[in-house]
Amino acid sequence: MTRLRPWILAAALLVAVANYMTANAQQMQETVFIAGDRPVNAEQVWQNLQSAVQQGGVAVRRQLKILILSAFGAVQPALAQDEGPPVPLQKSAYHVPVFSNEFLNVLRVSVPSQRSSGYHIHSLDQFRILIEEADLTGQVLGETPAAPYRDPRGTVTYTAYSKKPVTHQLINVGPTAFHNIVITLPETQPGRFAPAPREVLGYTQVLDNERIRAWRLVLEPGQSAGLISQQAPGMRVIVQGGEIVESVPGERERGMLLRLGDFYWQEPGGKRAVRNIGTSLLEVVELELK
Repeated sequence: MTRLRPWILAAALLVAVANYMTANAQQMQETVFIAGDRPVNAEQVWQNLQSAVQQGGVAVRRQLKILILSAFGAVQPALAQDEGPPVPLQKSAYHVPVFSNEFLNVLRVSVPSQRSSGYHIHSLDQFRILIEEADLTGQVLGETPAAPYRDPRGTVTYTAYSKKPVTHQLINVGPTAFHNIVITLPETQPGRFAPAPREVLGYTQVLDNERIRAWRLVLEPGQSAGLISQQAPGMRVIVQGGEIVESVPGERERGMLLRLGDFYWQEPGGKRAVRNIGTSLLEVVELELK
């Protein structure tokens, strides 16, 4: 028990310091590293460690030093992603281009726990679908980090970055990985296509602006969505996978196994109905360009 006591005291001191840093993290002026789930300042760490160990013995100081060095070592991989000047979105850490054509580009964004994307530049209009949620904080270049947030899975957003570019970094401060599908639109002149409405059971329109129209399709096992007409090119993104049968007039029915995070390019001019033949709820987001 006597041998364990210095370790216990050192651990208690480390927890106390971490709590102090968390309470003061939002007042910092320069982010140096991430401890736990908040960015903190190196000067804050040093000042509070000095105060915490002043009344401890040599053994406590030694054990506390070991714990702090271990903690610093654990966050070094996250630090590596924050170095260097801002890069274009498609060159950013954990942003992987996976599809591109004349109309749009698709990136799979998968940021592990306690990792940062590094600073990157958004300059193209962007549509995104959240596939797997996580606790995040964002930081615009030259500003202090924003408060942590967590969007629910399936969140759909559109941002007109072509009108106001943004340079920022994204930090995953939670225990789970973040997974996002990002679709950027290189063409800045809309009006080439006219998507048709989808007024059938299962589809809910979630977005309609000058660039795109988007719907969420949710089907319980055994449910069907009636025939729709795809008037413009677009994408299908899988939020919650399952097994479907797709019916096209004049063609044989086709079964499909849809997996979380998958996506499919969809050509204009087709008609289709969808039936969930699986055992779980199906959720997809479909968009058509304008």
